[in-house]
Amino acid sequence: MASALSGVNLISIDLAKYLIRGLEVVADGQVYIYSEGALRVAKASGRQNVPVIGTPTVVMGYVKNGEIHVTLIMVGAAPPDVFLQLVKTAYANVQT
Repeated sequence: MASALSGVNLISIDLAKYLIRGLEVVADGQVYIYSEGALRVAKASGRQNVPVIGTPTVVMGYVKNGEIHVTLIMVGAAPPDVFLQLVKTAYANVQT
């Protein structure tokens, strides 16, 4: 797990302390969405508000010009092997 996450900055927000209902991000054409055990591709471009509707909500992407460019959104938990595959998918074609 550690080697798969090398170079990835993880940020955790304690929702008991900070009420966050959404996260402002930028989409660059397509975003992977993982929910209820299924992965799908959504077409999206420009500024988006990702709602925090479940726990955990994981947003994967990269920072460019001070903005989060989203590549994958995960709502709910995933088994470790699935999570690793999602990380690989999220960062497969990232060019910052």
